[in-house]
Amino acid sequence: MANADNPKQDFSAGPDALRPQHVSLNSVQPPKIDKSRIEKELWENDRVVLAERWLQDEIMKPGYFDKMCAHEGAHLYYARQIYPDAKILPPSVAFFSGAVRPIEAGVDTNGIDKCCDRNRLLTFVKGLQAGGVAEALHLIKLNPEGNLLEIIREIGDGDDRENYPKHCDDIRKASPGLEFDNDEVWKEALTALIVDISTPDVKARIDAAREEVRIFLQAAMYPDMPSNVSANDDSSTHSRS
Repeated sequence: MANADNPKQDFSAGPDALRPQHVSLNSVQPPKIDKSRIEKELWENDRVVLAERWLQDEIMKPGYFDKMCAHEGAHLYYARQIYPDAKILPPSVAFFSGAVRPIEAGVDTNGIDKCCDRNRLLTFVKGLQAGGVAEALHLIKLNPEGNLLEIIREIGDGDDRENYPKHCDDIRKASPGLEFDNDEVWKEALTALIVDISTPDVKARIDAAREEVRIFLQAAMYPDMPSNVSANDDSSTHSRS
């Protein structure tokens, strides 16, 4: 299902290994990044600080917050179809695979039962794909004349596709007698997902999940901001200081 750990950079080599390609605006308040999975005495470590600042810069890019909410909202909707305890996780920095990494907002499905029948399998796989599809549709809506291939390349969902074979192995182990072809199920689930998103009632529920994500992330990243003030200014997460 939706992978909460979506590290895009490795900062273990130190602060000079990778510098952000853009600079945060001084006129905005950087979002709070969760570091609770790192021992507090390491919070000022150069690698942790660099990862935190990189993630803050990413989130404050114009339009990034809206895109992130669309992506995670779709993941959350499908995750809850088969795992009602699925919850949103805020942007964080953590040790992941032995490295210090920034982790974008995600959906926590730890504890999910991977025993599936055919229908549950399809829902599971739709959940893996939903974030990328929702993000692509969001970007296309903003830029109808944009190049579709370039838009797809911008989508931050490569980890779900890369982890898909491992998910399939886990499902087979937990589901004696369930036989399926990975690629065929991926294609079948994608077709079903597109039908879902084209259905007004389902789209409305996905939109509601996106709004839930937006409210949660705004509260997590800007805990001192009044609830009646939006952090979303001109399609970016900008809070005027």
